[in-house]
Amino acid sequence: FGYSPAELAGGTTRVLHPGEDQFQAFGERSEATMLSPRNLYHAHLWMQRRDGSAFPSENLVHLITDDEGRPFAGLSVVRDLSEAGQGQVPPEEFGASGMQGISGHLPGAVFQRVRTADGEIRNTYLAGDLVRTLAPEAAGGVDPGRLFECLHPADRPIVETELKHAGRRLATVELDARLLPPGGDLVWLRILAQPHRLDDGSTVWDGCALDITREREAQELARYLASHDALTGLPNRIEFVEALGRLLGEADSDRDRLAVAHLDVHRMMALNEARGAAMGDEVLCQAAHRLEQVLGPGEMAGRAYSDVFLAMLRVPPGEAGSAEALARLQAVFREPFVLSGGETVTLDMSLGIALFPDNGDAAELLIGESNTALDRAKRQPELSYAFYQEDLGARLQGRFTREQALREAIDGGILEPFYQPQVSLADGSLIGFEALVRWPEGDAPVPPGEFVPLAEEVGLIGSLETLVLARVAGQVTAWAGEGLTVPVVAVNTSAKQLHQGGFANRFRRSLEAAGAEPGRIGLEITESSLLEDFEATRAALEDLAGRGVKLAIDDFGTGFSSLSRLVHLPLHMLKIDRSFVRAIESDARQRSIIEGLIPMAQALGMAVMAEGVETRAQADWLRSRGCDGAQGFLYGPALPAAEARAWLTPSG
Repeated sequence: FGYSPAELAGGTTRVLHPGEDQFQAFGERSEATMLSPRNLYHAHLWMQRRDGSAFPSENLVHLITDDEGRPFAGLSVVRDLSEAGQGQVPPEEFGASGMQGISGHLPGAVFQRVRTADGEIRNTYLAGDLVRTLAPEAAGGVDPGRLFECLHPADRPIVETELKHAGRRLATVELDARLLPPGGDLVWLRILAQPHRLDDGSTVWDGCALDITREREAQELARYLASHDALTGLPNRIEFVEALGRLLGEADSDRDRLAVAHLDVHRMMALNEARGAAMGDEVLCQAAHRLEQVLGPGEMAGRAYSDVFLAMLRVPPGEAGSAEALARLQAVFREPFVLSGGETVTLDMSLGIALFPDNGDAAELLIGESNTALDRAKRQPELSYAFYQEDLGARLQGRFTREQALREAIDGGILEPFYQPQVSLADGSLIGFEALVRWPEGDAPVPPGEFVPLAEEVGLIGSLETLVLARVAGQVTAWAGEGLTVPVVAVNTSAKQLHQGGFANRFRRSLEAAGAEPGRIGLEITESSLLEDFEATRAALEDLAGRGVKLAIDDFGTGFSSLSRLVHLPLHMLKIDRSFVRAIESDARQRSIIEGLIPMAQALGMAVMAEGVETRAQADWLRSRGCDGAQGFLYGPALPAAEARAWLTPSG
């Protein structure tokens, strides 16, 4: 234009236009740009130099906005399209004058890139505040290509492709990309560039890279605040519903089971009124943190409103899975909340739960159903929870009642071992007892088939077996102290306990605490115990056998253990499962299996015991095949210790 910066500073752009009409048109189009979502104006105009000569130009105008999206400055790049303007200023001189002046006022950088006629890319100019970010250690200039080298690896090919396509069409480029400066924080750039063709076939891009990091951070913060609860940081209801919808869209109704829950915190209004809103807010934040801690992979929590939270959990199959999910949610309020001032607050909650796919497969539907279940739970405070499927809630309530009763029975020592005699098939003499746990409860004892599996499911089996072993060891010691001859008394152990580290040491310490001789105690393991971690199982059994504990494999024939494994275990007895014994009189194939098992076990140095013997014909057949012993109702049921004592004879 022929002006110095000082002559133009503080004025308007009227002097750059040939007439008032052209200036007015430029103003109208600029105003339209301010109202446009893109904030970008690209046009071809006639403009006027200081000496009064007019020339055709290409204008690229971009408005720079603040954090709230209001324009506060404009960047205008003007290119002379006249023959006199084409190439009359070498790029290096242009960079030292016009572009240098622009770059000094930009939150970013200006650049120039050239693609020669033979396809070579040259980055010929880079200036502006961004240069110090790209090369903070450089005392002088920096390689102009540094801008593109430091683009995020995922964004660089996108930028290169857009510039290439724009160069073919001579179209304006506008896109956002991330910059990763060496040792610095990520910078968001808005890249604007206008290509033009030179007479020699080269393409030149004049562009700028504006630092819009604050703008993007403000946008991200706005999105976060729109989708998350400001107090707890959890997703709000809208975000929770959208995320749940996405997850349900990917779920397989034949394989996946999900629980969607509403959690309503009790007495929050009273707490706020008595202790202040700040304490109430602290409790809600702690509750949100606890809720996140009980979540597993692919699960989520949210805050619906006020003192009501949302949760989505993955549920294993069956009632046990639903019970596990419920227990995890109830754990959130099991312990008191310890506040920053040292004060503790104990609160309860009500739970409403709906299940996918049982109750539906849409996010809003499941959330609505869990809210309905919550209303029902709040009307039944003695329950504290409700499932949308009422019969499931009733079944789980019964299950939790049994679980609590079992826990109390174990802690109170109510459960006790009964002793079923094991006799020699040769002469009918007593050769052992099997200790079987019983739960006496009024006139209707709880069947072992009900409470033993429950103990395994809820993690009480270890406590149960420890109780039984201690009672048996104490009883054996007491009988011996009375001068009675006590045969081996066998106790059972679960696969879970056997595979836990230190099992042999715990077993030994229980015997020592009761003063029982290891040789008087037997241990029965199930065949299925051998299927998992065989080496650890063998090590534990060898340890116990070395201390004199008699070992038997129980329920043999019902699992899939390899016979070759039995050779490597220090077993003293093989017990034939009652299902085989029951079929002796009716199934020739099962009789053949027993006929094969007896000599095989005896060849391995094991005695053979048949379980579930109920008839004289079964006993006679087993005796004729060389079976060593039997137990079952033919000889007697499991008896309490006082009645089992009658089987014992004085020693000596």
